[in-house]
Amino acid sequence: MLPAVYQNAPGGFDKLQNFEQGFVDALLARMGTEKNKAAQYRANHDAFLKAARSRAARSAKD
Repeated sequence: MLPAVYQNAPGGFDKLQNFEQGFVDALLARMGTEKNKAAQYRANHDAFLKAARSRAARSAKD
């Protein structure tokens, strides 16, 4: 159901409050996942750059 339907229904405020809490919980979970993905991306990227610098240094010596 849409939030407007809950709001206009008798006793709808309580149902709307549950809907809003569920929405907030879903957003917080998604934010946590996105932060973890961003951190993992940065770690992988840093490892890649470190390996690339190492390969470049070895090839410069040859």
